[in-house]
Amino acid sequence: MSSGNCLPYNISLTDQSAVVRFFPDRDGAVDDSWNTTYSDSSFSEWSYDDTFGKGVSSHRTTSVGAYILIDWAGTAVWIYGTASKGSYNVTIDQGSTVQGEGDVGGLLFSQTGLTYGLHTINLTVTGGEVSVSGAIITVGMGEPGTTLQTRNISAANSSALFDSNQYWPVNELYANQTSSYYCMTSNLLGATLSFTVSEAVGFVIYGSDDWQQGLFTVSVTSDSLGAANSVTNSTIQYSPRSLWTQLNVPKYLASGLNRSALYTVEITNLGASFNLASVLLYDSLSR
Repeated sequence: MSSGNCLPYNISLTDQSAVVRFFPDRDGAVDDSWNTTYSDSSFSEWSYDDTFGKGVSSHRTTSVGAYILIDWAGTAVWIYGTASKGSYNVTIDQGSTVQGEGDVGGLLFSQTGLTYGLHTINLTVTGGEVSVSGAIITVGMGEPGTTLQTRNISAANSSALFDSNQYWPVNELYANQTSSYYCMTSNLLGATLSFTVSEAVGFVIYGSDDWQQGLFTVSVTSDSLGAANSVTNSTIQYSPRSLWTQLNVPKYLASGLNRSALYTVEITNLGASFNLASVLLYDSLSR
């Protein structure tokens, strides 16, 4: 697939998605890191039997120098949240730094019309309180004259499609709070989980975030020349760690794939725990 011919497709990310990366810490004290907040939950209500966040989530901080990163292959990005004018700066790739204008109707920043390709957006706090509630990214999925169809690979029903170097059992998680949330899980450092992708132009890995999880990486490779040009760097470390639990959040996404190529996807657990509930594949078919 020629990257310049990719059809634009918008993907929404809440702040709880591991694709939105927070530094120096994803969830901690508001004055020295980012803090996960839910509109209808308070810290005093949290317990091992009540970890599900209620209402709308956001990450907020007053720590000068705290920042977020989003890496994607596409042409546009919107960052949502609340902040005052001058309380943050935004940079895309190696471009000029832009002072934040403050939120307008919950929109902190937007950029459209980027050249299709890999991009990184950095939003850095410069003063005051900044809250980030999510983002929308425009990626490339399929070519002109095609329509997108999706197919879902469930960890509970399709575990035989995955290969691993360690034991990755299918467990029912959060059984004390909900039912039938089955995931492939591991808490072993260096444990890998792999699967192949074919006849697809993109995919999203879904799972939960919670206070027990840590870092992981994802590599997407192909023997076909140029087939992985739209894949983000395999050294990027993602984290789904959060005091509050949310189910079915995007942990990783790949877009702009060549439908004719075969890809190998490998997830590496870098510590603590990791879970995978499903993989959503996007296919592009002629109209």
